[in-house]
Amino acid sequence: MSEKFDTPTMTMLVRRNMWNAGIALALLTTSCSQAMTVPRILSVGIAGVDFIASVDHFPLPDEKMRSSSLLIEGGGNAANTACAIGRLNEYAQVDIVTAVGNDANGNTIVNGLKENNVNVDNVERYEGNSPFSYVIASNDENGDNSRTCIHQPATCELSIG
Repeated sequence: MSEKFDTPTMTMLVRRNMWNAGIALALLTTSCSQAMTVPRILSVGIAGVDFIASVDHFPLPDEKMRSSSLLIEGGGNAANTACAIGRLNEYAQVDIVTAVGNDANGNTIVNGLKENNVNVDNVERYEGNSPFSYVIASNDENGDNSRTCIHQPATCELSIG
């Protein structure tokens, strides 16, 4: 069971991460009788699934084409940040506050977070669909790379209050 973030032995440092528009809260566990321990980091925001199709050129209007590969990866600013930090688990503990649906994508999101050492005790599950994005990644013969993202919002938005 994870500690709650309102315990009096914690000092909270808030840092807005404007680069990815996510908010990360660094919580350093301290005590009068103990030396500083591993930092606890709280990531707050969206967690989703990205369906990334690779194509040799961006499709023209009404063009039908096949992708050369399809990747299904975790996505969302808060989840990406939390997973990157979670991979450094000997240096920091990371938790996430987010909301995902009770659908298959929601299960994929939660499992991916766990695999990357992210504590999911504060993930809200709701009745409905999780957010996801379709990503078309193209690399043509001229070396022009592009990425187009089409986001499908969640059935239920994350709210704190």
